[in-house]
Amino acid sequence: MVKLRSGAVGLDIGTRFIKLVELKKTGDAIYLHKYGIKEIPRDVGIDRDKVVSQLILQLLSENEI
Repeated sequence: MVKLRSGAVGLDIGTRFIKLVELKKTGDAIYLHKYGIKEIPRDVGIDRDKVVSQLILQLLSENEI
């Protein structure tokens, strides 16, 4: 088991959505501090890698992480 010092960030990149969470530790308790979700467009004509990286940057910026 990994020990959580003061916080952690989790990123889930799926086929339809990108999800971001930030966990914080206070004493012995761990709580959800921030979260965000973005939908990945289904348009087959897009550069998926570029869109995913842009969406990740947006999530990080919007949540001030």
